[in-house]
Amino acid sequence: MICGTVILSLMPARTIYRFTVLLAACVLLALAARADEPDLISESTFLARVPYTTLRNETGGNPWSAGFGNERGRLSAGYCTVSLDKNDLDRRSDLRRVAKAPLSIVLAGLNKEDANGIVVYMHGYGEDFDKSCRRAALLQTRLGIEGRMLLFSWPANANLLTYSEDVADLEWSLQHLYGLLREVANVHGSTRINLIAHSLGARGMVQTLRDIEGDDVESPDRIFGQLVLVAPDIDLEGFADDIAILKARTRAVTVFVSENDRVLRISRTVNWARRLGQGGELPFADPGISIVDISPIERADFGGHVYHLYNPAVTEELRRMLGTDAGDVAEFERVPTDTAGLWALVPVTD
Repeated sequence: MICGTVILSLMPARTIYRFTVLLAACVLLALAARADEPDLISESTFLARVPYTTLRNETGGNPWSAGFGNERGRLSAGYCTVSLDKNDLDRRSDLRRVAKAPLSIVLAGLNKEDANGIVVYMHGYGEDFDKSCRRAALLQTRLGIEGRMLLFSWPANANLLTYSEDVADLEWSLQHLYGLLREVANVHGSTRINLIAHSLGARGMVQTLRDIEGDDVESPDRIFGQLVLVAPDIDLEGFADDIAILKARTRAVTVFVSENDRVLRISRTVNWARRLGQGGELPFADPGISIVDISPIERADFGGHVYHLYNPAVTEELRRMLGTDAGDVAEFERVPTDTAGLWALVPVTD
């Protein structure tokens, strides 16, 4: 290092400038080559790249990469690259790289040609940036929506015991979420934006749509595509008051619920109110909203709360909704119940 400094000091200023430019170019070319590395990195492991936006604080990095914490920060965007094991998608994943990029570049890179539109995904509570990227990569892969999904990672904590803090951070994030949705709509058109929100994130998404200014309600470019709420941590009674406005601001509303959701049982105790995602008897009946009960399907995760990632019946249903169904023989189907708008997801029978 000392010798290098001495050599540089003896160089003419123009030579130093050229050397610096050449070095910078080499670094950029190396980074570009790394970004274009094959998706398959071993016989069983492949890379999934997920476009992201986040409101988390930066914890370090360099001009091309960054780490993010659990505190509030400014909106930033980029791509997170996750390795997944095709032999064990459920359990083996690793965040390999985070590359920052201007929001305009990230939004422009989303697929504008697919007739089924794009997906903005909002995670639930208890997920740090690492986990939100890994789970988003898994969801993107399972649903076959590569190039169509944008992760919105709000500053939730990685601790399941900090629920009240996550609620406060969620509410703070909503003003920024609506601004982001408007940015995406300006590029892709709001009716092409499908919204998928999980758990506490579902509460935030509903509140954001509810709080859109009155002038925007009548604007056709402020009506979104499908709204999908998965295991929503939302007050059941309060949701009944939001149905009309959600129907007005989206093309379709689907809610996945399960009586086997142990996490929402805890939330019910904490909030002193039954949660929408718990299913069971509903205090409202509206054929304009589809409530899909997955209780008949054996849960595939311990808490019964992240079934959009691990339950094959839910994966199959979401693929049908988003237009990525491969046309294989269906293993599960929706069947109507005696309650208007309430469906049960069950195995297909001969």
